[in-house]
Amino acid sequence: EQKLTLKQSWKILELLGRDYAKKLVHVPFGLINLESGRMSTRKGNIVLLEEVLDDAHAFALEEVRKKQDYDGKTADDIAEKVGVAALKYAVLKLQAEKPITFDIKESVKFDGNTAAYLQYTAVRAKNILRKAGEEKNAAASESSPSNAAANQGAKTEPYCFNDNERSLSAALSSFPSEVESSARNLQVNNLCNYLYRAATEFSSFYDACPVLKTETPEKRSARLEMVAALLVVLENGLDLLGIAIPEKM
Repeated sequence: EQKLTLKQSWKILELLGRDYAKKLVHVPFGLINLESGRMSTRKGNIVLLEEVLDDAHAFALEEVRKKQDYDGKTADDIAEKVGVAALKYAVLKLQAEKPITFDIKESVKFDGNTAAYLQYTAVRAKNILRKAGEEKNAAASESSPSNAAANQGAKTEPYCFNDNERSLSAALSSFPSEVESSARNLQVNNLCNYLYRAATEFSSFYDACPVLKTETPEKRSARLEMVAALLVVLENGLDLLGIAIPEKM
C-alpha cells in the first residue's frame, strides 16, 4: 500500500533535480495484523504503537520473573529491552511484503525464534565467560611460580573437534558472508534466521559439551573460544538489527 506513494514522491524529487532521487530504495513490508484480524482506521480497529510497547513490556516482565526473582528495577529494565526487541524482531524476521500477525505473548518468550531467545543466549554466553575469568583469576592466585613454569614447558596435543563443536564453528564462521548477503539483497530476515540458527547450534553444543568442567585445559580453552565467538556474533548481529542485550536475564 506504500509503493505508489513512494514512487510518486521520488519522481517529484527527480523532477526537482535532486541527484539522490535515483539512489533511493524502498523495501516494503507486509501489513501488520492483530490476532483478531486486520487493523482499519475506518472501522476503528486500530492499536497505537505506544499501547503495543506497553503490552510487550508487561508480558516480557512476566517472562523475566519466571526465570529469576530480580528486584523491581532490574526486572523492569530487562523487560523494557526484551519488549522493544520483541516488536522489532517480529517484523524483521519475516520476508518482506509478507503479512505479519503480531502475537505479543509469543514474541517475548525465551524460546523459539524470538529476540528474547537470542538475547538470553547472549547473556548466557557472557555468564560463562565471566565465570571462567573468575576461576582463572582464583587459580592464578593459588598457583606457585614452579607450577607455572612447569605448565609453560608442557607439550600440548592438537585438539580435535567433535561433531557439536564442528557444527557450531561452521555456523559462526559464516557470519560475515551472511551479513554481506543480507545487505546486498536487502533481506534482513535472512540475518535474523541466521542468528537463530547460530543460537540453536550453540544450545546443542552447550548441552552436549561441558565448557567449564572438561577433561583437559586444552579442551576448556577451545570451548571457551567458541563461547566467546558466539557472543561476538550475537552482539554484532543484534546491534545491526537495533536490538540491545540486557546485562542479566
